[in-house]
Amino acid sequence: MLILLSPSKTMLFDKELIENTSTPEFNEKAIVINKTLQKYSTRQLEKMMDISPKLASQTHEHIHQFSDPDHEESNSIYAYRGDVYSGLDALSFNHEDILYAQNHIRILSAYYGILKPLDRISPYRLEMKTKLKIGKTKDLYTYWKPLITKSIQESLRVNSYGYIINLASQEYAKVVDFAKTNAQMIDVQFYEEVAQDKLKMVSVFSKRPRGLFAKWMIINKISDIADFVNFSEDGYAFSPAHSNSSQWIFIRKHL
Repeated sequence: MLILLSPSKTMLFDKELIENTSTPEFNEKAIVINKTLQKYSTRQLEKMMDISPKLASQTHEHIHQFSDPDHEESNSIYAYRGDVYSGLDALSFNHEDILYAQNHIRILSAYYGILKPLDRISPYRLEMKTKLKIGKTKDLYTYWKPLITKSIQESLRVNSYGYIINLASQEYAKVVDFAKTNAQMIDVQFYEEVAQDKLKMVSVFSKRPRGLFAKWMIINKISDIADFVNFSEDGYAFSPAHSNSSQWIFIRKHL
């Protein structure tokens, strides 16, 4: 199974690169994006990305340091520190877990396209929904979709995987043409039962369990989707009544 995750805006580079560090598959494409972004002033970045002047200044600095050999780097699985990655807790993985994650996890990125956990990356800020034209392509979805889809196809083929477990947000999952992957996609979602038979997906709650689910799969080396029903972290439980073959729903009761 191939597990898809979104990146996070929050990034930290306080962990040194580890052995077996890999290079992003589309590093040259990331350089093209970087060169495009170098044409933007701090004020233009602020407006295009809808971010604060402070973040725009920091983003501008990272863009112009991208090719600097002394620029800070980290493995992608350690660099991302948002809610999903709080749940994933990669810093707790042992060597076997990390190697397993390297083969089974892919992180979708607006800057790098698609990443393996041990790929070395630099600080950046760029969302897939950002209206950025790259060459003749109108936006990042158009730029990345065929490349990412082909990469996933190849990972599935080489590893003989039959399933894609989508734990990525809708914003990032849209960059994959799942129909062309020749694999069954299972979309795993997490809901809160806020009242009797009333379910609600709460953004502030739904991110962390995606990471918890991925961690659970990695730690337990899950290879059979039938085992998904055993996931019970943070009070979530599988709901067969709300699920189907392509969408598995986990619910946490607040009653």
